[in-house]
Amino acid sequence: MNRLRKIFQWYFVTAIIVAIIIAVLHKWYVYLFGIPILAAALINIGFIFIKQKLSVSELKEHHEIAGFIVTTLGAIYGVIVAFTIVNAQTHTALLRKGIQEEAYMAANLYRVSEAIVEIKDDVQSSLSDYLKSVIDQEWAFMPKRKENPVTLEKLKKIWDVYYSYDPGNVDE
Repeated sequence: MNRLRKIFQWYFVTAIIVAIIIAVLHKWYVYLFGIPILAAALINIGFIFIKQKLSVSELKEHHEIAGFIVTTLGAIYGVIVAFTIVNAQTHTALLRKGIQEEAYMAANLYRVSEAIVEIKDDVQSSLSDYLKSVIDQEWAFMPKRKENPVTLEKLKKIWDVYYSYDPGNVDE
């Protein structure tokens, strides 16, 4: 009984260490490939280790307890996978919301420029350049969590055009 308890303690500590490593790395490919491969490897290593240390009669004696422990570990793994899926969905929803907000803002700037004839062409041209830069260049910077200086300059140019407008009267 004591040896079996020590083996399961070792197994549990190893699982905690693996969870910490995964939490530190926090990359999508670690979740996709690392968790299933690591879990299968740990399970096989654990079973080989247990079979070498215990006889068949000792294993039969603890069969019911081991079943509950394995079921509990499976449930814990299921909860971890569920949290990972929810985290990925939340992250995707936030990205989608940010993209939609920027698209709405660009559309609003375009519509506002329609009302100001003096700067209409400059705003629409600058806005078109900015949006092309976002699509062609800014997307490559996003995984690095950095901003593209070229895109920032194009955004500044849009605001410079708006700031250069001098309304003739209060109604404008």
